[in-house]
Amino acid sequence: VEHSLYDRLTDKDFWRGVMADSKIRVPYEFGRWESDKLTLKGSQSITDNDIVAKIVDSYLGIGDRFLEYGKDFESKESLEKLAIEETLWKGKTTLLLEWVRPLPKLGVHSVDIVTVDTPEGPKVVSCLYWGECTGVSSHSAQGGYIVDVETEALVSPARFYSPFFSKQQGKLVGLKLPGLKKAIAMALKGHAEALKKNKWLKMIGWDAMFTKREGEVVFFEGNFAASRIHRRITFAPSNAYNFLKMYGYI
Repeated sequence: VEHSLYDRLTDKDFWRGVMADSKIRVPYEFGRWESDKLTLKGSQSITDNDIVAKIVDSYLGIGDRFLEYGKDFESKESLEKLAIEETLWKGKTTLLLEWVRPLPKLGVHSVDIVTVDTPEGPKVVSCLYWGECTGVSSHSAQGGYIVDVETEALVSPARFYSPFFSKQQGKLVGLKLPGLKKAIAMALKGHAEALKKNKWLKMIGWDAMFTKREGEVVFFEGNFAASRIHRRITFAPSNAYNFLKMYGYI
């Protein structure tokens, strides 16, 4: 019940730990703003690198900052000044991560994979593609698509998802995503790892992206999929029946 209100147990540090243990590529962490202090870590310099800042226990991009070196900050000192002035970071732990760029032909996008635990182990429930973005993150997506995980192709607009997406034109139907099966395999491996830490994580939503390095997939985070699974359950009456049967409600 508590977790439905606040990400106390499965924050971004938790998911980054799960993915590290699963050997999944995640954005490099340069450091963090914590207890109103900037602490750097690792061997890479924070200067000469663009940064994405994310509050460790936030959601829906709240508190995110996309910072370009030479434009938004020029040194550790100027980054500290920015952090002090950012009211949403006050009293929060904020990760300072590598700004990973997408594969140019896809532009800003996100691959939304939902996995569910079964008696035979984690299985993929669905894969959606969020694209046609107008900003620097996929929160600005204007198009959502259902992806066939076997053919790695966008097969239909995800008009069912919300009223906003119900009238989209579906310009990208037919687009192929080479390497998607590799991403699916990573998500399943990650789910198995997450279950070792928290057995109640029966359903997980994974956010990934194809990077500018051909064939490379980066995972940003996982999420307990309580707010995603209901849309997958209602794909079809058989989905709803099988879900309820599997998890003991009927």
